Amino acid sequence: MRTIIHGMLISAALILFSWNGANAAPQTLDELLRYVKQSRAAEQKLNAEREARFKAARNQQASLLTKAKAELAAQEQRSETLRTAYDANEKSLSELETELKQRMGTIGEMFGVVRQVAGDASSQFQHS
Repeated sequence: MRTIIHGMLISAALILFSWNGANAAPQTLDELLRYVKQSRAAEQKLNAEREARFKAARNQQASLLTKAKAELAAQEQRSETLRTAYDANEKSLSELETELKQRMGTIGEMFGVVRQVAGDASSQFQHS
């Protein structure tokens, strides 16, 4: 049974070597074990580097998301402040327009009276 397993391991190693382009196949189980351990260590290192890159990218994305949410909150606050100022300005403008109409009405009446008096005075000067 052990011979079959050992044979399978050696066959698997030979297949791995042929796929990896290696020229020298391990001749003993110790060489195979050393090769498997080296391959495993290299793969673990590669996986650790990949995981570190993924974590860094995740952390960067989380940081960007936090910044974007803070910027959104700041802009919404600014929008609310501007909306309040706009509403106050609209109210003030409406009040000033009403006051202007009242004053224009008063001035308009005064001009009407002045024209009438001027017309009456002009007529009296021409008759005298």
